[in-house]
Amino acid sequence: MTVIDSLRINRHEFSITSLQDQSADKRYWLAQTPCQRLKVVETLRQINNAGRESTPRLQRILEIAERTPRVL
Repeated sequence: MTVIDSLRINRHEFSITSLQDQSADKRYWLAQTPCQRLKVVETLRQINNAGRESTPRLQRILEIAERTPRVL
């Protein structure tokens, strides 16, 4: 069972606030430990990427060029 499978949303509890009122959110996240914050970031990443394969990345190409010595 993945983290995503264990998550459930309680749709009966929510609050509506102004987007400009970020003080409560900021206080909440500052009260969390760095480890807890990283766990939430990882959970959000898994939710965002659920069901999708990772996109292919650009390959790094290393080329060694031989330079001729310069005469001073």
